[in-house]
Amino acid sequence: MMIKKVLHFVLFALLALLACLIIFMFYPENKLPKEIKIQVGSNSSNVSASIDSILINKSSRRMMVFQKGIVLKTYTVSLGGNPIGHKEKRGDNRTPEGLYHIANKTTHTAFHKTLILSYPNKVDRAAARKKGVDPGSGIEIHGLAKRWVRFGKLHRLSDWTRGCIAVTNEEIDEIYEYVEKRCPVLITP
Repeated sequence: MMIKKVLHFVLFALLALLACLIIFMFYPENKLPKEIKIQVGSNSSNVSASIDSILINKSSRRMMVFQKGIVLKTYTVSLGGNPIGHKEKRGDNRTPEGLYHIANKTTHTAFHKTLILSYPNKVDRAAARKKGVDPGSGIEIHGLAKRWVRFGKLHRLSDWTRGCIAVTNEEIDEIYEYVEKRCPVLITP
């Protein structure tokens, strides 16, 4: 009798997990609008949607994109495999913390599309020099490699990058279209 109850519980737990995974994979997320309506006092105006700043909060695994202080959209992200703490040196698999900007945009990448961050900045280079280490480089906001595309949103179940910020390919397509070089990116613990 006890074994039967345990088996029922395990079966129920597996079905619940499967249902959660299906919802997680197929839950529709709104696309960034081409135009947004902003209320200013009693006046409203159409403003072309463009991203003028990005905030990444590492502890919540959230990236928010802004236009003139208004959140346009929030994304769930994956971080470096060792996400706690600021990136100190090459190979530590940490995502940096601090103020950076989009230094470049490229489609010539293994990760679909890439927004290259200005890491290391002056502070990062000085800290690395003081410790006698290489601060590393190549920190990006990017999509998924071809071999991982089929996992889509499931990539978020773990922190798997070497220090970058990863989103799905559909999400990087959306962000890439609306962000320009020099856009500030603040990464917080």
